[in-house]
Amino acid sequence: MLGLVKHNIKILITPSYIIGWLFLLCLPFAFNFKLLNEMELARISEQVFIIVGIIWFCNLLHHEEVDNLTDLVYQMPVKQSLIFIIRLLIIFFSMIVAFTTLLLVAYIQGAVFNFLKLLMSSIIGALFLGTISMLFSQLTREIAVGYMVSFAYYYFELSTKGVYTKYFYLFGLLTNIPYNKVLLMGVCLFIIMINWIILNFRINGWR
Repeated sequence: MLGLVKHNIKILITPSYIIGWLFLLCLPFAFNFKLLNEMELARISEQVFIIVGIIWFCNLLHHEEVDNLTDLVYQMPVKQSLIFIIRLLIIFFSMIVAFTTLLLVAYIQGAVFNFLKLLMSSIIGALFLGTISMLFSQLTREIAVGYMVSFAYYYFELSTKGVYTKYFYLFGLLTNIPYNKVLLMGVCLFIIMINWIILNFRINGWR
């Protein structure tokens, strides 16, 4: 199992993964975290941090196709559903490390906020956008479509301010919507399950 995890870490270290890290590490230079209050920092974490979810998740299940290894991989004894879970956990852990680092930078610079609340909010928002991008990239077999749909949804939420999505508003922390993150997390789990079903359908169909 440890060898499988190490192997998938190597696979996931792609240009998009590196770009995601560079994007996040540049944020302390693009935004001034000094002495921010919770709402000011929440606006940055809710609307900016979470973009990395799209960058990291969109091509999560397409690495074999990009490298023309689909035939070989689908015949391996290791179940692709297990690889799917391992890759999800690797990206999930990456988000925890990245967002924790950014929030620590803000804390060191004197920002006052609830650390756990902003961390969980950022993770759920990134996971929500990321699973949407992964879903549409799988449905269409085009990574570009996954990017376009998820970014379109992101800008839709920015412009409409939750008028249509109500309790499922992507930036619900900014408007104190009750149970918002719990509901979004439920949707994330549902979309992950749909992705898992599509992946298994693709594997069985290929065979």
